[in-house]
Amino acid sequence: MGAQAFDADEGLRRLAALWAGGRRPFDEASMARLAPYLVFVRVGAGQRLIVQDEPGEFMIVVLEGAVVVERQGSNAATRLAEIRPGDVLGEMSLLDAGPRLSDCRSTEPCVLAVLETSQLLALMNADAQLALMLLAALARRLSLRLRQTSTRLSALLGDA
Repeated sequence: MGAQAFDADEGLRRLAALWAGGRRPFDEASMARLAPYLVFVRVGAGQRLIVQDEPGEFMIVVLEGAVVVERQGSNAATRLAEIRPGDVLGEMSLLDAGPRLSDCRSTEPCVLAVLETSQLLALMNADAQLALMLLAALARRLSLRLRQTSTRLSALLGDA
């Protein structure tokens, strides 16, 4: 990924704005505690961020821009989703250490927050409560994605 460092204070401000309120438990204090574990970067359009079938050692939160998620098949790629600010990529592989299920590519310049596996482990050791909050947020996102996928599959199968 051809990334340039992005101002951490500005990155944290953007992440806090995207993850504040609602059912998200991240307040200003918890965001400040999370900041040292994240790397903030800027990437240009057309950058491959995640490569299908490679091991996953990080997750990404999109803070600005758009990313397309595609599954590479034998003849062509199938577009699965378009990711917008506040959305997370790569959390499944971060959590289960499995291979990436799809390619992710920026479709416009993006600002990203990156959490590597080693940093998640360090967070778990240093601040278990904050790590639990982050993992609960990821679990909610995965649950929502599973519900959406189940609904789509049900519609495709005609509720058979």
